[in-house]
Amino acid sequence: MLVIDEPDLVSRLEELAAADDLLFSGMDRFTAGRVVAKIGRAAGLKGPLYPHLLRHTFVTQLLRAGFDVETVRALAGHSSIVTTQRYAQAIASESEPFAGPLAARYEAALLATQTNGGSQA
Repeated sequence: MLVIDEPDLVSRLEELAAADDLLFSGMDRFTAGRVVAKIGRAAGLKGPLYPHLLRHTFVTQLLRAGFDVETVRALAGHSSIVTTQRYAQAIASESEPFAGPLAARYEAALLATQTNGGSQA
């Protein structure tokens, strides 16, 4: 589980969202995709890495850290709470018989990656 030790993180994220200061401002989607893929390769990540995956990870990690769905919706810029609720429902279903073991294997692989000096299998 993600541990956040910055008490004003929500305020800072809300300020960024209100400022509408986009990370990939001035880039078309293809350029942004190349930048993200290059960063992923430089970090030693395998598999496709693309801008929307960053957004997906952002939403998922905030929900796992205990942020309420409405706050996450606002920070992600989802126009409908239904979109954000899909993420929350997917996280909740991780304890179900099929998803639980997959989540456990993911966590074990992540731990192995971190223990092996950052190389990913």
